[in-house]
Amino acid sequence: MFPDQEIKYERILHSIWSEQLFSHTNFVTTSGAPVAVVRPGYLNHSDGPDFLNAVVQIGSITHHGAIEIHLNSRDWNAHNHQHDRNYNQVVLHVVADESNTRQVLTKSGDSIPTLNIRPYLPRHINELLGALSGNDLPCSNIVQYISGEAFEEQLAIAQEEYLEKKVQDFYAFFDPAKGLSEAWKNALMLSLADGLGIPHNRAAMVEAAKVWLNAKNAEERFTSSEQFLHVVMNSKGATFSRKGVRPAHRPKQRLPQLFRLMEEIEATEFTTFIDADLTSNWHAMLGSAGIHKAGFARILFGTVFLPAHLGLSQLVFSSALRQKVYEQWQQLEVKVPDQIRKKFEVFPQQLYSTTSKNLGAVHLYHAYCKEKRCIECKVLNKAILS
Repeated sequence: MFPDQEIKYERILHSIWSEQLFSHTNFVTTSGAPVAVVRPGYLNHSDGPDFLNAVVQIGSITHHGAIEIHLNSRDWNAHNHQHDRNYNQVVLHVVADESNTRQVLTKSGDSIPTLNIRPYLPRHINELLGALSGNDLPCSNIVQYISGEAFEEQLAIAQEEYLEKKVQDFYAFFDPAKGLSEAWKNALMLSLADGLGIPHNRAAMVEAAKVWLNAKNAEERFTSSEQFLHVVMNSKGATFSRKGVRPAHRPKQRLPQLFRLMEEIEATEFTTFIDADLTSNWHAMLGSAGIHKAGFARILFGTVFLPAHLGLSQLVFSSALRQKVYEQWQQLEVKVPDQIRKKFEVFPQQLYSTTSKNLGAVHLYHAYCKEKRCIECKVLNKAILS
């Protein structure tokens, strides 16, 4: 495994240890000493061992100290714990793979007993661990243990989190040094430029939007989309990729659309964004920009326009606008990219179908499944704790 995969794998092991999700019958260290876990300790979110203030009885001796958890014994030295005095307090080394078991030493020279927990785990958790090293969902091997109710609940959580994440993406373009109206409009323009650049030209499209903004600030506005296209394509800042880019996504198509969107945003009264109907306002902008593909328009609406308005509701303290955004977000149906949607094909059809047009599935995969944040996911929580 690569280091980042090991970290994600160890998050699962932390969860297993914290919840004590194994049989405590006949625990023995790799050297044969009996082990009793009196207190597993609490997870350490800072430097040093994984769990602090633990109490374990090894043989006839009760030890108070820390627990360090790895995939296997060799990771102790691979992570240089033998040279780190913070690990002098470790009283038990916990691993989930008995291959390559070896003695581990602290900086002070003490030998630390190792407990391999793999043989003590329930079958479904062993199957989960077996799936972690692959490219599938961590829970793909334990679908039969998954609760449909828990899956739908987690998908709803991911959908809400994704909206909040996109709000933070919007704020990354927001310049608080400017007046509210200008700062918000500029951020919306830059966010839409980023969206128009998906998948290969996001940075280049943002640079193109900055060309437009700089010209406006210098009172040297572009008089046409053709002029804007010519200047951007000959500027040094915006470097566009053409490899693997479909015709509809190429700068010759996207830059005029961006130009018209920015012109439309600039010409729209700021209060209109606060008070007007969201969908009507959006469709009017689309018409001006010449964006006719419904699927792509819905993606921009969900990932840029709605988050920008949720951010605006926070800036102007408008509960009415916030409510409108949430209502639109809950009703939104956007085709999830095939490469993500297909990850969920292992689930029963009833659950899989809920992911096909729900942007929460995108966040669920990237933020939870791919990162192996299983203990924070209600799907796996329900499965491994049941």
